[in-house]
Amino acid sequence: MKTKYFLLIAFFTLFSTTAVLAQNTESPSEMSIDVMNRKGVALYNNGQYVEAVQWFRKAAEQGNANAQYNLGFCYDIGAGVEKSLDVAEIWYRKAAENGDMSAQYRLATILYCFHYEVEKRSEGLKWYRKAAEQGHGEAAYDLGLYYHHSSKPINLPEAIKLYKKAADNGCYRGAISLGNLYYQGKEITRNYEEAANWYEQGAVLGNGDAQLALGICYMLGNGVTQDCNKFIMWIQKAAEQDAKKAKLVLGVCYYCGIGVSRDTSKSLKLIKELSEGYYYNKSDVYFTLQQFERNEPVSNVTFPGSYDKDFNKFLDYIMYEISKS
Repeated sequence: MKTKYFLLIAFFTLFSTTAVLAQNTESPSEMSIDVMNRKGVALYNNGQYVEAVQWFRKAAEQGNANAQYNLGFCYDIGAGVEKSLDVAEIWYRKAAENGDMSAQYRLATILYCFHYEVEKRSEGLKWYRKAAEQGHGEAAYDLGLYYHHSSKPINLPEAIKLYKKAADNGCYRGAISLGNLYYQGKEITRNYEEAANWYEQGAVLGNGDAQLALGICYMLGNGVTQDCNKFIMWIQKAAEQDAKKAKLVLGVCYYCGIGVSRDTSKSLKLIKELSEGYYYNKSDVYFTLQQFERNEPVSNVTFPGSYDKDFNKFLDYIMYEISKS
């Protein structure tokens, strides 16, 4: 299994405190520990990282779990201090032992992904479990990945249980993993309705691949009532989030007039964007672009992946690609 490292997933939420404490006039000796931490958060959010670290340290040394986590995070990414995973681990551990689930997750990631000793990695799994039990979605997902791909023996029922816990705690990766399992039907009994339900949960959480997958379910009538309008709605939402596979599908739809009025200029714009930027399989893009640039008649267009004129086979190919990502 490829070790997954999601150390920066929650970057924009970890320092979400919005209290502005610039007018606070208390001296450090008079301040409560919590106020010290919140002052650090305000400074951090203002880009004053060195000063923020000083306040985090004051509160962290007095046992404030939030400040311990925040100080560990600063060492983790090198904000206001020299980057050091070793020091980050020390502060994450203090916060984790004080019950902070975000710290438990970050500590687990360092132990499992950056240490090679069996004991360290085992401890990492323990902290993933603790964070997951407190409702940390990403921790539940990462632990699910372990049981799905790395544990000996593989424990798929436990992985599914953890993916569900992840999805229910706002982790779209858990939802799309469940959708893929039920849709592909290779490891568990195929259930399109269940797959569509989980894709919808991931789509509502804002994931582009889940939105694309749900759209395809609507186009093919797999697990939902066939609805071309909803197909277009969801792939447009996915494309707006820069989901590459969705842009490819939408470009094909505009060229062929599938679900939308035919518009070759919009089609070429989408496909050229993919050809000029990153796309995991550029051969699909170039194959499509060559046909569109020579103004291939719609009746002669063959689709990437399947290299067939059957649009539904192309969508099946896209679903397979989603399951691999």
